[in-house]
Amino acid sequence: MNILLISTLYPVKEGHYKTEVVTHALHNFVKEWLHSNNVMVIRPVFKNMTPIPFYYYPRKNISPGRYQLDNVDVFAVPIYRIPIIEIFFTHKVESFLSAQQFNPDVIIAHSGANIPLGSIISKKLKTPLISGIHFSDMLNLEKNNHTQRCFIKAVHHSDGIACRSPHILNWLRTRQLFPADKIFPAYSGIDESVIDFSALKRKEGLPWKKDQPLVISCTASSLIKSKHTDTIIKALSSLEKNWILHVIGDGEEREHLTSLTKSLKLEKKVIFHGYLSHRETFRMLSLSHVFAKPSYPETFGIVYLEAMAKGNIVIGGANTGIDGLIENGVHGFLVSPGNVDELKTLFENICFHFDPTYLKQILQRSFSLCQKMTSQHMAEEYIRNISEVINF
Repeated sequence: MNILLISTLYPVKEGHYKTEVVTHALHNFVKEWLHSNNVMVIRPVFKNMTPIPFYYYPRKNISPGRYQLDNVDVFAVPIYRIPIIEIFFTHKVESFLSAQQFNPDVIIAHSGANIPLGSIISKKLKTPLISGIHFSDMLNLEKNNHTQRCFIKAVHHSDGIACRSPHILNWLRTRQLFPADKIFPAYSGIDESVIDFSALKRKEGLPWKKDQPLVISCTASSLIKSKHTDTIIKALSSLEKNWILHVIGDGEEREHLTSLTKSLKLEKKVIFHGYLSHRETFRMLSLSHVFAKPSYPETFGIVYLEAMAKGNIVIGGANTGIDGLIENGVHGFLVSPGNVDELKTLFENICFHFDPTYLKQILQRSFSLCQKMTSQHMAEEYIRNISEVINF
C-alpha cells in the first residue's frame, strides 16, 4: 500500500517536542508500516497569507526541506492558506508528489488543519482519506465557527476516522456525529524491547512498603501547564513518607516549577533532569515505583505504556488520554487533573492504606496490558482497520 501521512504533529528531529507540540506515536506507526508498505511523510509548514507575514509555526523551528529521523524521510512542505476563511493552496504538495512519482492509495491526515488540507488533496487525487482525531479535535468538534465547520466537513468527507484514544472513540460513538462503521481505534504501542520483566519482579515486592523511599517519575515530555506537574509537587509536599520525585522534560513551566519547589523547601526531594534521551528516560522509569501524569488535555500518552512496561504504578487524568485503556483501580489510577487533594489522598493510600496484594495485582494487570500493545501490533491493527474501511 502507498501511504501518504500528513501531520504537523510529526517530529523531524530528536528532542523536537521542546519547541513544538509533536508526537512520536505517528513516527512509531510509520517505522512499522515501512516494513511492508511505501510511506511518504509530509510535515506541513503553514504560512498564513496576510498583509503582514505570519507563520503558523515560528520559522526558526521548522523550515521547508527534507529531514530524516531514525532513517525515515520527512518532507516539510510549505502550505499557504488564507486564515479565518480557511482556504488552502495545495500546489506545493501536488508538485512534490508528482516530482517524487508517488501515487498514494490512501491519505492519512492527523489533527487540526491537517485534516482539511488532507481532504482537499484527497479530492484532487481521488484518493481515500483517513482522519486521525486527537483530543484537541474532539474539543473543537463542539465549537461553531467557520474554521471548525471546515474541519467537520473535512472529517465527514473521510472514508475512515482513526481515534487516537479510547476516550475519543467512546466520545464519538456516544454522540453519533459520524457513521459508526467509519470509526475505529488507532492507539499507540511500545517497542517490545521496552518491556522489562526484571523491573516488574523487583517492584512486585513494593520496596516503599519496606522503609525505602517512594520514587516517582513524572512528565517525560514538555513541561507545559496542561501536564499539571505542579499538582504532583503540591500533593507530595505534605506526604508523611520519604519520597523522591524525578521530573523529566523541559519547557515553559520549568521556571515556575523550580520556584514552587524552592518555596516549599523541596529542593532535595524534587530533581529536575531536563530533556532526557529515550534510553535515559527508560532508565529513570526502571528506577521509579510510580509514574504520575494527570494531564488535561491528553490524547493518549505513550509514556504511560512505557512506564507500565517498566513496572510502574501509573496515575493518569480522568476523562482524558489514557482513560478507557486504564481502568481506574484495575490497571492503575485516574484522578481529576489539577485536584491536589485527590492526588495527595491517592499517594497516601499507595504508601499506607492499600493492601499489598491489591497493588501487586495492579502491577501485574498493567504489565500484561502493555505486553499486548507493542508498536508492531498496534501499527498492524491500524493498517488492518484502514484496509477494511477503504476496501483495499
